[in-house]
Amino acid sequence: MTESKLIANILIIDDESDVASAIETGLRRNGFATNAFTDSIKAMNHFQLHSREYCAVLSDIRMPGKTGFQVAREAKKTNPDTKVILMSAFEIKEEFQKVMPSTQVDDFITKPAHFEEIKSVLLKHVGQTKQLTSSDASEM
Repeated sequence: MTESKLIANILIIDDESDVASAIETGLRRNGFATNAFTDSIKAMNHFQLHSREYCAVLSDIRMPGKTGFQVAREAKKTNPDTKVILMSAFEIKEEFQKVMPSTQVDDFITKPAHFEEIKSVLLKHVGQTKQLTSSDASEM
């Protein structure tokens, strides 16, 4: 795949390294640029410096450091155009909307998720919000 065909740049955050690595590998094989972190604090420090480069943040919810809810709040505050998609092994969408209605999350994925579902959800959200520029792609 050539660099000019990159679809979008995605920040992946999951404290389970095998999960983060599997998602990152799958997305890269399907035309996405990615950066994966297992430490949510380091991930959000990175995001603060590079927020305009990312179309979406794909984050687990239950993690040490910053939870996915905190990641969502911080990401939207830093760059409201970045889509935030949270993943969890628990059905949380309705409960989340009751407990944290002021925190904007663009979508939820229930784990374990098939890769095609993750890809489909990302494509649904990044289609019109690409942050990846040709200069960014050349640096990847």
